[in-house]
Amino acid sequence: MKKNILLSSVISLFALVLLFSCSKNNPTTPEPTETPTVYLSATITPTSTDSPTQSMTPTVTSTASDSPTFTVSPTSTATATATNTPEHPTISGNLVLPSPHQGVVWEVIVDTDMNFNNGIINMAMGTCGSSSNVPYSVTAPAGTYYMYALVKTVGVLTSPPIAGDYLGWYGATYPDNPSEASAVFTADSELSGQDMTMVLAQNNVAGTLTLPANAEGKQMLLAIHPTTDPSEGVFYLALENISGSTGTTLPYQALCYMPGTFYITVQISSNGNTLPRAPIAGDYVGQLSPPAVMEPENDNQPLNITLYTY
Repeated sequence: MKKNILLSSVISLFALVLLFSCSKNNPTTPEPTETPTVYLSATITPTSTDSPTQSMTPTVTSTASDSPTFTVSPTSTATATATNTPEHPTISGNLVLPSPHQGVVWEVIVDTDMNFNNGIINMAMGTCGSSSNVPYSVTAPAGTYYMYALVKTVGVLTSPPIAGDYLGWYGATYPDNPSEASAVFTADSELSGQDMTMVLAQNNVAGTLTLPANAEGKQMLLAIHPTTDPSEGVFYLALENISGSTGTTLPYQALCYMPGTFYITVQISSNGNTLPRAPIAGDYVGQLSPPAVMEPENDNQPLNITLYTY
């Protein structure tokens, strides 16, 4: 029965992209004592160490109107008055990197919370130029929101950030998180000069995996997520090959870039580099349970996980 439940649970990382246009839903708070039953399936796009495609064409997310308007005076003399009012509420500025990263992808996200897994308001993206100051412009309906930015120097475009990517928050400097939404979008106006400082993300989650047997040469998938079911949203996803003899213990590291209570799911392949996919006989699988409270500014360890043979 447990095996059937595990096989029926499917995670799709492509849902992260689709959720960008979804309406917001309140994230589910996991019960600390709930028994984990879900593992990762073959529809995840794995995080890689390759740089994002550098030929990507930036998506234009705002358009300013430069068409002149005309007013006629009582003497019938036509006067041309150029206007530059944005069609939508806009915030613009620079993503301030410590050094240039020409050609890599940047993203700026507008959200009602700091959780992109339950839908966002809007996203702008493009590629970095030769300067360490990367200009951005993003639109949103009039209102006050959270806003955060990613520069994907290591992680792939459709995956959550990993160590080596750069993170920036509007209203705070990572690893601190903004205490409240502070990005104010005002109707028919642009708020310019709103720079975000981009900080290099480094692993801040660590622990030891206890294995049924040596895992040398096998492939491992590790995900951090807020509920027992990873398909409801993954905050971190890493795929790596295990080199060297492990014995029955294997240290791991991961990245927590937003505060919250999270599970960690691990799957080690029994038949070579075939992940991601659903578990099969011989795989090692395990989940951190109960979940752990994690903070980006903290050293979140030791978070140890025992794996069993599927």
